[in-house]
Amino acid sequence: MNRALRRAFYFWGRRVGIPLLKKLRRPGFRRWIRGLQRLLCPRLAPDRVPPAQVISLREYVGQHPKCRLGIPREKNDPGEVAASLSHVRIVGEIGQICLPDLLLSDVSFEWFMEPQELSPRYRFRLPPVQPLAGTGTSVAVISGHCYYHWLFNSLPRLGLLEAAGWTLSSLDFIITNPLRHPFQRESLEMLGIQPRQIRETHPATTYLAERLLLTTIPNWIRNFHHQFLRNRLAPPPRSDNRRRRIYLGRRGSRHRQVTNEDEVVRALAGIGIETCHPENLSFLDQIRLFQSADVVIAPHGAALANIVFCPPNTQVAEIFSAHYFNDCYQTLARETGLIHHSLSEKPGVALISDHRYVEEPITVHVPHLLRQLNQLGIS
Repeated sequence: MNRALRRAFYFWGRRVGIPLLKKLRRPGFRRWIRGLQRLLCPRLAPDRVPPAQVISLREYVGQHPKCRLGIPREKNDPGEVAASLSHVRIVGEIGQICLPDLLLSDVSFEWFMEPQELSPRYRFRLPPVQPLAGTGTSVAVISGHCYYHWLFNSLPRLGLLEAAGWTLSSLDFIITNPLRHPFQRESLEMLGIQPRQIRETHPATTYLAERLLLTTIPNWIRNFHHQFLRNRLAPPPRSDNRRRRIYLGRRGSRHRQVTNEDEVVRALAGIGIETCHPENLSFLDQIRLFQSADVVIAPHGAALANIVFCPPNTQVAEIFSAHYFNDCYQTLARETGLIHHSLSEKPGVALISDHRYVEEPITVHVPHLLRQLNQLGIS
């Protein structure tokens, strides 16, 4: 009986379920849902109705220049803006920003979605509203629980606000992603933000802010952003700071684990490289670890975001799988005065970027790794 049910479920899932899900993702079907919503729910309060139009924060500020906050030219990228907005809704876990009948796309984006496809527009109604009195800001972004995105997409937005003349302690509230990891709370505390100021987002919550100071999400770390992180988060280097050669293990990671990591660790120990697991350290201890680094070797992963705290001319050797290459840390190293090397997991592999393999495990060919390091003068 169980076997027959499984076969029926498999058959109808392939014939009906998958084609139906594909149709549900089409913009035309979503527009039909929007029209049905307006027909069935015409009397919803304005703060409960999903927005109908999509516009970027940059375009909105261009149309309403009085809401723009001034940022000194040397601290401002042409694509980044800050604005003071009134009666703003912050929707869901990733903190999508809605004005009356408007959705601000560049501060509400979702992975692999066009602006017209953003999810708040296709809800029958928004979650219940929680009013927030006073003045505050939002640093919630998609994947804000990830160390890299927290460090480079969320926290630099606070730096832009400070550049515009606001002190973080003067804000009545700061909206963040759910604080699931210790590094999130520790970094906010190091910036002088009190627990009473923090409001965490939730999938079933909409905040209605009386006044929201909003900045665009940094697309990439620039000189001003990494200076903000170093100046506000990094302690002064210790006078007895010895330079360390470290390998960042990925045993505790869910994705891109090194299948033969024990073998890699033994081989690197033979040339004087110690293994560290940053996920087991406090946020401050991670910063101190990278402040003392002379050589950093690691598979591609979020822990490499900490190279922003490395001293100039630190060598960074990043190991990639055969099918997935990402140049984000190469660019970060160039911006911060580090020396970056991209290494392949095995010989005869050209590094390519295919996002289908973003979570693929890495199997390191150890003799090939040692040869690459020897050519770089790391031996």
